[in-house]
Amino acid sequence: MQYKKKSRHKTVTNIIIFIILASLMVISIVLIMYNSKTTNTINNEVSIGKSDTKSIQATLLTEDITTEEYITSIDTSVALDNASINDSYYQYLKPDDLNGKYVMVYNKTTNQILYQKDVDTICYPASTTKLLTCAVALEYVSPDTIFTVGDELSLVPANSSLAYLGEGEQISLNDLLYGLMLPSGNDAGYVIAVNVARRVSGNEKLSNEDAVSYFADLMNQTAKKIGMENSNFVVPDGFHDDKHYVTAKDMMKLLLYADSFPLLKQVTSTYRYEVTVKSGQDYIWLNSNKLIDKSSEFYYEGVTTGKTGFHDDAGHCIAFTCNKNGMDIYVVIMNAQTAIYRNRDALNLLNMIYNPADIKIGEQWDLDPNETTTTTEVSDMGF
Repeated sequence: MQYKKKSRHKTVTNIIIFIILASLMVISIVLIMYNSKTTNTINNEVSIGKSDTKSIQATLLTEDITTEEYITSIDTSVALDNASINDSYYQYLKPDDLNGKYVMVYNKTTNQILYQKDVDTICYPASTTKLLTCAVALEYVSPDTIFTVGDELSLVPANSSLAYLGEGEQISLNDLLYGLMLPSGNDAGYVIAVNVARRVSGNEKLSNEDAVSYFADLMNQTAKKIGMENSNFVVPDGFHDDKHYVTAKDMMKLLLYADSFPLLKQVTSTYRYEVTVKSGQDYIWLNSNKLIDKSSEFYYEGVTTGKTGFHDDAGHCIAFTCNKNGMDIYVVIMNAQTAIYRNRDALNLLNMIYNPADIKIGEQWDLDPNETTTTTEVSDMGF
């Protein structure tokens, strides 16, 4: 009897020990998995720097993060406040030598403002607005995202420049950017604005009008973040509205910011773009910026990021960059009388820096200053 009792006691003891050991093993496995997940999270966070923020934006949209939290988490500040003034170039070009009313030239390489003409005066940006439209879209949406063109096309103003998108077509944001920036398609602008707004807001039922208003809020948030203190945006295409305005200095800040997006820089540096979109439609778009057209009398080697614009109240505008001889030059010209005058100003300002001997004033130009536009530049009408 004593033997049997001892045996039963030993059996119970073994069972208890087994349960304890099994429990410890389970706890150990859980702790190992938790530590592994924590380590991976930390490593991922460490590997994401400022240069990588744009690549993770589409992922962030699926997280529990508000638009305001998202925007404030990214360093988007662009300031000219610390730039020094180099006024030596006024010996080559006087303000009256330029047709544009509001002009600014900045050398990013040396952090110097080289030229200013009424840079703090309120003016209208026309389609140079689209630099901000592109930047905001890329802040929130992956370029390979497919959008379906909808009835937001009804919002496109009459006499607009167009990419000629058709309702029901499926097209990526990447291709839409080309349609927006090369032929300056206002239709592409509204497709981008409405689709991005619905995605960011998480409300696919936003009306077209409310979606455009939401996108304009995103534009103004970004503008504020990059230091555009005297600007306001209400539409994605730049079609005239009294409440849609900038200054030349603010446009310079926008140009600097836009140039930080490699895709935007690639798009605006392209003269001709051919694409067959997902829905099967073929498109060929040409860039209205003559400074990058090698067949144009206004072609200038080194010009990259840029956007033209025009409507009656804004005049002819352009914002662009040029990299040549080791210098990154940024130029903003607002409210010139014609596209010809605008392009002349652009060449003179570049030559002022790179080759003063090539500056031409007044009658030194062979072209008729009263000539309106070339065939391609007629598409500038309405934006």
